[in-house]
Amino acid sequence: MQKLILIVLFCVTQTVGATFELTFSPLKPTYHVGECISLKLQENLQAASRFHRVDLWAAVQLPTGDLLFMTPLVFELFSPKPQFFRESLEATKKRHDILDFEVLKGLSGPYTFYAVYVEEGKNPFTDGDTVYSSNIAQVSTTLSDEPPLIPVVDCISVLPAPSHPVAQPDESAVVFSWQPVTGAASYVISWQTSTDLVTTPVKRISVRDTTSYSHDELVNGQKYSYSVKALDTEGVEGVSSTTVTAIPKVGLTPPPAPKVLSAKAGDGQVVFTWKEVKEAVSYTVYWQKAGGAVESRSVSATKFTHRGLLNGISYTYWVKAVNATGLLSRPSGSITATPQVVVPPTVEPNASPSPAPSSYRYTDNGDGTVTDNRSGLIWLKNATCFGEQNWDKAMQSAANLANGQCGLSDGSTQGMWRLPTLDELKAMVDKSYGDPALSNAAGTAQWTEGDAFSGVQASYYWSSSPRADVAWFVTLDYGNVGYGINAFTFYVWPLRDGH
Repeated sequence: MQKLILIVLFCVTQTVGATFELTFSPLKPTYHVGECISLKLQENLQAASRFHRVDLWAAVQLPTGDLLFMTPLVFELFSPKPQFFRESLEATKKRHDILDFEVLKGLSGPYTFYAVYVEEGKNPFTDGDTVYSSNIAQVSTTLSDEPPLIPVVDCISVLPAPSHPVAQPDESAVVFSWQPVTGAASYVISWQTSTDLVTTPVKRISVRDTTSYSHDELVNGQKYSYSVKALDTEGVEGVSSTTVTAIPKVGLTPPPAPKVLSAKAGDGQVVFTWKEVKEAVSYTVYWQKAGGAVESRSVSATKFTHRGLLNGISYTYWVKAVNATGLLSRPSGSITATPQVVVPPTVEPNASPSPAPSSYRYTDNGDGTVTDNRSGLIWLKNATCFGEQNWDKAMQSAANLANGQCGLSDGSTQGMWRLPTLDELKAMVDKSYGDPALSNAAGTAQWTEGDAFSGVQASYYWSSSPRADVAWFVTLDYGNVGYGINAFTFYVWPLRDGH
C-alpha cells in the first residue's frame, strides 16, 4: 500500500527552473550468498532559489512489500516510519553509501530502492497530492540463498578456471596454452617437475596479453606439470585450471659426461660410483684390469659393484651416460682401485670381544633371506632383484615372489611375500648414516655390500601404504619419506612375516 502511494506522489511535476538529479549506482540483477552488494546514491541539486529548498527522501521496499526509510541517525539508518533522509537542501553534489554488506542466507527476495526530492517540510504520505517533488530514482535487485556459480573470495567473485589447458612437448621445452578467460587482465602459470610432487617446489610464471607460454631450457625426458589461473584487474586470482603434464623430447645431442665420485676397493671387489646425469636412462661402465683388455657392462643405477676380482691387481674404471635414443656421452674421468684382502683388526687383550651374532641387528639366513632381529620380519637379501617398477607392478612382483627367484632357497611360496608398509620400511632406516641410511648386520656401522644385504640403493623404495591415488615411499639416501604417483618407478624390496 505504501509503495502505491509513494509512486503516485513521486510522479508530481518537478519544480520549474531547478536541477534535481538523483542517480543510484547500478546493481546486478541477482546477488548470491557470499557476494557483497554495494549501492551508492549521487545527488546533483540546484534549487531555483533559497526560498525553494527541498528534503531528500530515500527508501527500500522489502520482499514483504513494506518500506524502510533512510534516516539521518547514525545508529538507526533505516526506520519503518516515513521520514526524510536529508533536510533543507538548496545546492549540493554529494555521494552517499546506501548499502555495503555481504549477502547472507535468509535475505532472499526482490528489493527496490527509491530516492526523491520533496518540497521542504512536506510529508508525501500525509500532506496529499499537492506536494511538489522531483522525478524518482529507482533501482532493483534480487538476493538469492543459493551460492554463486563463480566462486567468491572475500565478497569478490573470482574469475573461472581457464579451460582446455594443453602442454605440448618440444625439444628441451614445453609449450603450455589455454583458452582465454573473459575479464582476465593477466595469468599466472604454476609448474613443477613431477619426479616427486611432495618435495619439488611449485614455481610460478606471470604472463600478460597471451594465452600460451613456451617453457624453455628444460631437461629432455623429465616430466613437467602445469596449471594456470586468470587474474582480474585488481590482481585477484581466479580458479585454477586442471593440471596437465608433458615430457620434453629427447634431442639428437648426447647427454653430458658423468662425474666420477669414488672407487672403493674391498676383498675381491670394487664399488664404483658416479653422479647422476638427468638426461640419462642408463649408463655403460668400462673397466680395464692392469695389462688386460677393456670390458663394459650396462647398468641403470649410479653405482656398480664389481665382484670376483683378483686381490692386489689394479682396476681402472670410467663410465658413459646413455639417453633415451641410445646416444652415449663422452667418457667420464677414470679412477683406479686395487682390491685387497681385508685383515680383521687386532683385538687388544683388554678390549671388549666382538658382539655375538645373537645381538646383531640383522641375521643372514644363508637362503637368500635376512631376518631383522628387532621386528622378526624376514627381508629379501637382494634389495634390487626387481629393479625399478611402478607401484601396481611392485605390489604384484612382491606377491608372486617364491622359492627359486631372486636367489631364494627358503622354500617360500607365492603369497608369502609382500611390499613392506611405510612403518616397516621406515624402521629399516638408520639416519646415523647416509647414502644409504642403513646399518650393517651388527648395527655398529654403515651397510656395505653383502653385509647383510646386497644391491641396496641410496634411492626411492615403494611401500605398500597407499594415499588416495598415490603411495608412500622411503628414500634410502638419508631416510626421507614422501608419496608419489603410482605410475612412477621406484625400487622394490619385499619381505615376509617371520615364523
